[in-house]
Amino acid sequence: YKHLHLANFSNCNSQHWQQLSQSEVIQVGHNKFVLPSLVACSYDDNSMHVGKLEPYLYILSNTLQQYKELFCRIGVHEQATRMEVLSVLKRIANVQSSNDDDWKLVKKILKWICDNLTSTELQKLRNKIYVPVNSDTKDKLILKLASEVAYLNKDLEWLRNNYKALQSITKEYFLVHSSISYDMACSLQLKPLNTMIANSEEFTFEQAGQSEPLTTRLNRILREYKDTSVIQELLQNADDAGATEVAVYYDARKHDSNNLFFPGMANSYGPALLFYNNAEFSEEDFENIRKIAGETKMNKPLKVGKFGVGFCSVYHITDVPSFVSGEMFAVFDPTLQCLSKEIKSEFNPGIRINFYKHRLLKKSNQFIPYTGVCGFNP
Repeated sequence: YKHLHLANFSNCNSQHWQQLSQSEVIQVGHNKFVLPSLVACSYDDNSMHVGKLEPYLYILSNTLQQYKELFCRIGVHEQATRMEVLSVLKRIANVQSSNDDDWKLVKKILKWICDNLTSTELQKLRNKIYVPVNSDTKDKLILKLASEVAYLNKDLEWLRNNYKALQSITKEYFLVHSSISYDMACSLQLKPLNTMIANSEEFTFEQAGQSEPLTTRLNRILREYKDTSVIQELLQNADDAGATEVAVYYDARKHDSNNLFFPGMANSYGPALLFYNNAEFSEEDFENIRKIAGETKMNKPLKVGKFGVGFCSVYHITDVPSFVSGEMFAVFDPTLQCLSKEIKSEFNPGIRINFYKHRLLKKSNQFIPYTGVCGFNP
């Protein structure tokens, strides 16, 4: 080190420096040498309280600080910044360790993140932070990006003791490891599981570029429809879809609203008007039902496709229409009274979910109002 430090840097070509940067040449113990990229000269002010991060990041010993200029030339970090601390999580993720010390190190870093990073900083770094997840390989520490990981929010606690349900979750989603507390999951800004699923398949109203609030638009449309036209419109939709059977029920039942995948819908699990037809929505039908009269003006005939504006007549009798067709379950919630936690934007107030793909929904009570109606069984 002394010889290299005293040597004129100009006498060493770039190939020499590159060779040193890719070799285990930095001494971090009595007989231990590591790559320069795994060493920093010191902690910066933001990361100084994180503690030791060995063997994934070392701090240069006091006796070698005199060669700091040389070491930084070949890849040693001048300071261990937040980004270097977060890179430790990525290195552990690449190793897929089964070492207890690595578990302790991960938890220490995550606690440091929760204690030292602001909410805004966490939001910006979601694609740099790795967290442990549940997996079939129980002996290995599996880490995934925080932006891809969900947690069981308190509304879904009923799932925690359902082993088969949890197994199905880990096959479809990364669920934060059970050793990570609820408070830490929230602090790390992980998404609740039901929100992640809902966000992955948003079902939006198409507003054709106009800027007025969606509820205002719906109010205008309803003024064009008498409340007595609801059944007529649904029958017309069924006929347009080629249905050969229809049925209309007044369902006076009050359903069990516990163990819902979307708990906010509990208040809508009472008496309801059920309308059935034996046609199945095509993708075009789903597109048409989303359209909210982009070109509609007062006193102008309202028609936008088979399932367009006419469907909106149902808002005379409900604020939260929902339906099942084929493998799809869809809900609209323009007033955000039921799905405010799951919907990202008031301009996209709906969800459409494939309940065969997301088998977890069938393990909840979400489909109780539909089950048994005209043979439906999810």
